[in-house]
Amino acid sequence: MTRLPLSQYPLFDSTDLDDTRQRVAQVFCDHRIDLVGRASQLDTHMNCQRIRNTALASITYGGDVKVEPGECDNFFPVLTILEGRGTFRCGAESVDATPDVIPVASPTMHLSMRLTAGTKLVIARIERPALEATLRDLLDQSLPWPIEFKLGMNITEGLSATWASGFRRFVNEMDRNDRTWSHSRSAQGLERWLMEGLLLAQPNNYTGILNGEALPVPNRVVDAAIEIMEAHPEWDHTIGSLASAVGVSARSLQDAFRRYTDVTPMRYLRNVRLERAQQDLLAAEPDTTTVGKIAARWGSQHLSRFASAYHARFGEYPSTTLRK
Repeated sequence: MTRLPLSQYPLFDSTDLDDTRQRVAQVFCDHRIDLVGRASQLDTHMNCQRIRNTALASITYGGDVKVEPGECDNFFPVLTILEGRGTFRCGAESVDATPDVIPVASPTMHLSMRLTAGTKLVIARIERPALEATLRDLLDQSLPWPIEFKLGMNITEGLSATWASGFRRFVNEMDRNDRTWSHSRSAQGLERWLMEGLLLAQPNNYTGILNGEALPVPNRVVDAAIEIMEAHPEWDHTIGSLASAVGVSARSLQDAFRRYTDVTPMRYLRNVRLERAQQDLLAAEPDTTTVGKIAARWGSQHLSRFASAYHARFGEYPSTTLRK
């Protein structure tokens, strides 16, 4: 029999169904739990310790159980089976989990599981904001949609095997040290590695982007940048300032503008400024203002460049428009 890890951090023992549900919910989330099978008997043991952005817990329910957390919302559960078997469903996927195939559930999808009697689990609760922040750091830009993992992770090969080995090391270090170790830099370094490694090892809806594919920027980002330029075309906008304002990288903003508008952000801004200048020139009196003053009002300090761009845009020079 495999011993239950994290024995230095006992949380509770119970044979009562309601007590078990309430105590487990304090670590994870509200859920439904039912005994299944004719001779099933509950005999729950649970250990748990939190680091910073993760909590590690080991648990066995003793008997055959069906557990239904639903949507976890605020965290990603990674459920490693040490002994026994379980059937896990998350969204439209299902997997028969064993010590070699572990479920990685997504918090935006409905989760349920059925565990055979005597199954022992080590569960990593990874806080959703922390994992999303880690992915933002890896991509260097905001996330247009929630992270969704493929449910089953085969930990016998490739990056998944490396990640599983690191996870076991994390648990072993917790077992070898006292509670103070969980607040150490070593623990927090392993925690960071755990999150980065999970994103890289387990297929998810950002895997292609992490492997070098361009992240498609939604049209709303372009709309937000356009709104800023339309509202204040006279401001000293740059690609960097616009990208920062709408929460994406400069390159992603440029690519999105080409995709949705066929022009660069700076070309779009120049067109807006030229249109505002044309409006002012049409409304002005030649004896009360000059082309230079209006050009400067809309961000152009080089009169000859302004006149050339204006002519290319409207088919006449700004001085001709002013005389109208």
